[in-house]
Amino acid sequence: MTNSRLSLEAVIRRLQSSQLPFNVRLAARIEHLAAAFADDYGGHLSVRSLAGLIDFLEAAPPSGYPDLTMTPAGDCYAEWHGLQGRKVAIEFLDSGDARYLLFHPNPRHPQRVDRLTGTTTIDALAETMAPLAPLTGLAA
Repeated sequence: MTNSRLSLEAVIRRLQSSQLPFNVRLAARIEHLAAAFADDYGGHLSVRSLAGLIDFLEAAPPSGYPDLTMTPAGDCYAEWHGLQGRKVAIEFLDSGDARYLLFHPNPRHPQRVDRLTGTTTIDALAETMAPLAPLTGLAA
């Protein structure tokens, strides 16, 4: 096995032993994505990106199970969907940065959707997103 594979296995073990309520389900999803990515792109997923997702999930208020995909570069892309068209999308980059996008109803024009975007480091993401939690409708 390669070092990349061992690192992916370590991330999977870490996730499976976490206190996240969906840890086993998410670990299975990541294993499936890793196999599909290797078939489709002939490469390896960014272990740093996956570790960043787990760091965020453990640090942030409970947010529910994310829809998880991978970018062609091997980075992790997670989405959470809430009521009234609310959505949070976060791309966890191998560089240690995270790009986020938030959709929520405009408070003065409910037929319109506001979009907020930003970039921060993965280790600061939970703190950066905390003030936005009321807009997402996803966190308590």
